[in-house]
Amino acid sequence: MVQIPEYFKKKARRQFGNKGPRWVEGLSKTLSKCINRWQLCDVKVVADLSINFLCYATSPHGEVVLKIEGPHSEGKTEMLALELYRGRNVCLPLEIDYDLDAILLERVVPGISLRKAVSEVEQLRIGVQLVRDLPIPVDSATPLPCYQNWLDRAFSSMRERYNPSESFRNSIYAAEEMAAEIPMNGGSLLHGDLHHDNILLGSQGEWKVIDPQGVIGAPVMECGRFIQNHAVDGHNRLDLQKAYGTVNYVASVLEQSQRKIWIAFFILHVLSFCWGYEMNYTSTKLKKGAGECAAILEAIPG
Repeated sequence: MVQIPEYFKKKARRQFGNKGPRWVEGLSKTLSKCINRWQLCDVKVVADLSINFLCYATSPHGEVVLKIEGPHSEGKTEMLALELYRGRNVCLPLEIDYDLDAILLERVVPGISLRKAVSEVEQLRIGVQLVRDLPIPVDSATPLPCYQNWLDRAFSSMRERYNPSESFRNSIYAAEEMAAEIPMNGGSLLHGDLHHDNILLGSQGEWKVIDPQGVIGAPVMECGRFIQNHAVDGHNRLDLQKAYGTVNYVASVLEQSQRKIWIAFFILHVLSFCWGYEMNYTSTKLKKGAGECAAILEAIPG
């Protein structure tokens, strides 16, 4: 019988509020249903679980990853996004069960992350190719959130529930103003969290993306998260000089103005630290984030 780690149970109870205890209580039963339904064997729990429960396993499809989504809204959007991508540059879903909130995915082998597999120069080249190639057109009726939904919800929550510094309030206001320059509701499926550790090396030398959030917006918005992850120093702090070079390169590949790329980066950075408040970031980290947002805002060309 597969044992669910105690640390994950505690984390899930804490993270999912009122839904957490009930979800944890039913997790073993859900896992058993998945194992039986999809004929899984050699099931091994993935180390260092985050908000979803993951296992490696063997199935009639071969080596797979079983993902049972936690009780959060992103689970259903990820499932739909995976179906829409259909394995195009993205890890292939082999089975999806919306009732169980479970996905059976191909296992990307060797599965080394972009961050660890190649030099920084190659990371940038490969990552920006994926930024360019991942967005696909979707119908306006597709039941996925749009970027504007993300911004409205995060910024409203920040104002109503928290008391951010004046500097960070100014960044939120600027992000709202600048969002008008990019169609936040516009008609492409975006991954929404495209960073170096979500890009894995496959057995044929190809690169596969995992964990799509599933959000609709302008294709240029896909670059924000990647730049945020790339333009840092060895201590994971914003390196503004590195950001200039990264933005210049992204703009040339995507054939967009540097201003638009800076805006996409800035909006994503502000959004990330709004989410950070909800995830109980330390005051030191939030102060650092406010300073970084202000620095990026100042760098945006007119």
